[in-house]
Amino acid sequence: MTTAAFKSPRILAVSDLFTSDLKRGLSCFGRKDFTKRTRNLLKPVEASMEIKMWGSYLLSILFLHITIFLPILCDGGNGTFIPTNEWQTVEEGQAIPPGLHVRINLQTGRKEAKLMEKSSSNDLAKLPEDSQPADDSQPRDYLDEVHKRLQEALKNIPAEKADYSDQNWKDIRDKYRSYKDLKKEFKSVNMEIKTDTEIITGLMDEYKNATQDTGRFLRILDDLDYLVHQIDNALWFIDRGGLDTIVVPAIVNGTDINVRVKSLQLLGALIHNNPKGQIKALEKNCGNYLSHVLLSSTNNNEISAAVYAFGSLLRKFPFAQKENLPKTGTKALVGILSKEGVEVRTKVKVLTLLSDLMIEQQETLKTVNAAQDDEASRKKLDQYRNLLLDFWLHDEQYCHEVSSFLIANHADFGKEADVLEHLLQDLNTSLNLCYDVWSQSQELEEAMVFIKDLFHNTSDDEFLVEISEQASLVHERLFGKLRFKDEL
Repeated sequence: MTTAAFKSPRILAVSDLFTSDLKRGLSCFGRKDFTKRTRNLLKPVEASMEIKMWGSYLLSILFLHITIFLPILCDGGNGTFIPTNEWQTVEEGQAIPPGLHVRINLQTGRKEAKLMEKSSSNDLAKLPEDSQPADDSQPRDYLDEVHKRLQEALKNIPAEKADYSDQNWKDIRDKYRSYKDLKKEFKSVNMEIKTDTEIITGLMDEYKNATQDTGRFLRILDDLDYLVHQIDNALWFIDRGGLDTIVVPAIVNGTDINVRVKSLQLLGALIHNNPKGQIKALEKNCGNYLSHVLLSSTNNNEISAAVYAFGSLLRKFPFAQKENLPKTGTKALVGILSKEGVEVRTKVKVLTLLSDLMIEQQETLKTVNAAQDDEASRKKLDQYRNLLLDFWLHDEQYCHEVSSFLIANHADFGKEADVLEHLLQDLNTSLNLCYDVWSQSQELEEAMVFIKDLFHNTSDDEFLVEISEQASLVHERLFGKLRFKDEL
């Protein structure tokens, strides 16, 4: 065969195709197309008698290049990953065919892939014919396109709602304070913060300077009343002379009834559940002042405030009871039950105070052990033993006064169920003391029957049912078969 045979146009065409495709790094996804094109070109060559042998030889060489070198070219340029049955590292940018096992190697941090386990060890992954090699530039081009579209979209947003006139901006600035202004205000607030004791001291000074200004007096007394409910504040007020300069003068010499009432309420708040305050008030002779108010006043609000203050002084303070009740205290309290112009609720407050003092003495004598080595306990027990409350009440005709009060006001208790509840509890406490007087009163029995029947048919209200049961119990113990004396 002559050399010219190798210069046949068809052979040159195949050679050019092979060379150019290899130079371009023919994609793995175009191998079938390349093979088909090569065979079509070689068929006429093989048909030619002059180069039949050379055509077969050239075809073998071409297929050898396709099967050996083309996969190398395809895999070497970050194209598509060629899987096997063994785990292999997937290089950055390589496309992973579908249907493979993929994992991240925790030791190396690299991505690995292999064929599914059902595949033969000699099988390669079947790739789509129209697939293309991975294009590293595509993500960047895509992001550039997205960025460009976002810019165009922002340009098309209507701006009519974002337009603010100078007046709009002025209104906004007037409505909302700047951060700088807020900092100044918070700073000034922090500088003006005062403790309760500083406020109390300031109020005391203001009261002393508020000459003949009733409204100012009432405001100051109200503020002090709020603050001294805390025991530390109350003691601070007392230690700074508040009793001597404000409270006692207003109670004893005050000309305005509202100022006197507020001062009595302030005294009650100062010493309520405050042993040190109680001692200070007793030392200032507050017990006698309160007894005088209860005896002389006819104003319901003043009497009610005085009862509150007197109760704050006497409760859990047997020494104060011993100092005040035998003299005028018991007389002042019992006398309120028959005083004109005093509300039923206020009179029941008096009964509740006296009932609490009875229970306090009885419970203390039961619970305190005289054999205790604690000197304070022995002293406390002796003080309660020396209280003759039953005797003092008997001297002031307490049982008769309670009976008269109940008979005169029994029709009003239907309007105030909570007051009646306290009254029934007080009556039950005084049964031992007053049984002989109460059980002989026909009028009292009729009053108790009326009270018992007030809420008899109110089964839908548990509170009223309980009151009705209490009234029935008191009535039964006084006038029924289950008399109180029979229980003894």
